[in-house]
Amino acid sequence: MWYNAIASARSHWPAAFDHTFIAGLPATAIPDLGGNSLDGRKGLLTDAEPTLETSNVNSHSTKAILSGDLTITYVLMGRGDFDHDGAEDILLRLDWNIPTAFGRGFSLLLLSKPSVSAGAEVVWRDG
Repeated sequence: MWYNAIASARSHWPAAFDHTFIAGLPATAIPDLGGNSLDGRKGLLTDAEPTLETSNVNSHSTKAILSGDLTITYVLMGRGDFDHDGAEDILLRLDWNIPTAFGRGFSLLLLSKPSVSAGAEVVWRDG
């Protein structure tokens, strides 16, 4: 996927990888934990997670605490035009764990934002 991506001529993503960026991700930009974990998640992450807390790890990683003690570190893996539509996409790795349980793992998400006014959408996920 990375090898076939082309350098993007335009980007509609914010430059900063911070709370505003994470809060503005789609509500489905979380790991698929099975069952109904993604069902009914509409709008932005901040809409689905009103108690969302974040802290910057570094310029390419932000840690988020969601409901149910789900902790996710969003890591920016790459930027480029993965779907060849002329707009920059982003590849994120979600390192997740639930400190009060035994669950942990990682997921990969590819997000697209075709225009400034369009909302970001998850176009591919693995894990």
